[in-house]
Amino acid sequence: MLKSWIFAAVSAAVVAGLGAAPAAAQTSNSMLATSGVMNRISASDVVSMMTDLGVHTQLTASEDGTPVLLASTDGGARFMFQFFGCDDQAKAVGCLNTIILAAAPSAGSTYDDLNAFNGRATVTTAVNLPEQQTILFGRNIIVAGGHSRDLFKATVYYFLRDVASFVNSRAGSASVAFEKPSRAVSKLTPPQAEPARRNPSEAFGITDYRAAVSTAIANTNDVDFSVNYAPGK
Repeated sequence: MLKSWIFAAVSAAVVAGLGAAPAAAQTSNSMLATSGVMNRISASDVVSMMTDLGVHTQLTASEDGTPVLLASTDGGARFMFQFFGCDDQAKAVGCLNTIILAAAPSAGSTYDDLNAFNGRATVTTAVNLPEQQTILFGRNIIVAGGHSRDLFKATVYYFLRDVASFVNSRAGSASVAFEKPSRAVSKLTPPQAEPARRNPSEAFGITDYRAAVSTAIANTNDVDFSVNYAPGK
């Protein structure tokens, strides 16, 4: 999946279309800057946009040193961002894309549930982490080539709405274990149709799930995924 995140530079044809004169290029760059269009994204950009949504954030790192931006709503719902293709990977600066992730316990869920969710979700894909007894939700947000701040915030809004629809339908599910899967036969054990059983590392490009699983533990409780945002307004 990470192979698909290699992006070409802006072509000479695009530059020509904007006008070859330096003044025209400067005007174009100024318009991009003032219109909120991003061609790279940093953790600080996400912090700013999440503040607009009333979301609390904290920049930390996973055990392998990968920067992770933890996020929580006023209602206690937890999610996170990871960053890829960065100019400074350790500080999550100048990145090509970010992946938003959340998780919930898999207790009581079936592959049919996941496939149905993936079919109706607006922006979100769900995969099963069987050893962690967790459903991982993700969305890859690519900013290389141009991505507006309003679109980014709208994507986060719809992502949280998708996750809330799954979590709320399974309120009161069993708690999450990290390294000790249940001995009971899981409803998610038999292989079923894609995309529910895709390898999470192929789906989201991550190998350290600890931070994501911690969001599942928090999201086991009665949480509210609402944010201060209304798309199109």
